[in-house]
Amino acid sequence: MAGGEFKAINGTMMNQVGAWNGTGWSSLGTGTDGPLFRPIVRCAVVHNGTLFVGGWFTMAGGTSSRFVANWTAPPPGPSGNEPTFVARGEGFDGREFPVKVAPNPFRSSVGVSFNLRHEGWTRVAVYGASGRLVAVLADGLRSRGTHSLSWDGRDGAGHALPSGVYFLSVRTNEQSAHEKAVLITQ
Repeated sequence: MAGGEFKAINGTMMNQVGAWNGTGWSSLGTGTDGPLFRPIVRCAVVHNGTLFVGGWFTMAGGTSSRFVANWTAPPPGPSGNEPTFVARGEGFDGREFPVKVAPNPFRSSVGVSFNLRHEGWTRVAVYGASGRLVAVLADGLRSRGTHSLSWDGRDGAGHALPSGVYFLSVRTNEQSAHEKAVLITQ
């Protein structure tokens, strides 16, 4: 089993997770996906014959699954059921690590605020609707507590961006969250 940040292996669509049978790669259903900036399987573990995956995705096997799912094969016999991914409980919804974006929509500047439970590395970045990295607002050590930054609607080179949907992402070693922001330039 392999999980990561890839769409295909040797031309076969995998969507972040695939299986090696000794001679070639095969997909596991429709893999993982979602409206996040770039779906990624960060962890894949087999326990008692069941594959568990975790990462940055909101869909697994075409079903809603918040960052955690397992691959379930049907029991042996003519059940007619196909193997598929199954969401694991409620998953994670990010409410433990809220990111606030205001005003939204915005014209010239938007604020992003978040609260860190512990001091540590923190990266605050802006992604376009396609998942492309647009700008990095912060990337380094931050203290425990509440933090506020602003984004002026420009890319990392200082160029004004067009109207559209952008995602402000806050990642630490133990927490991650994102929030949509709408830029209106007209």
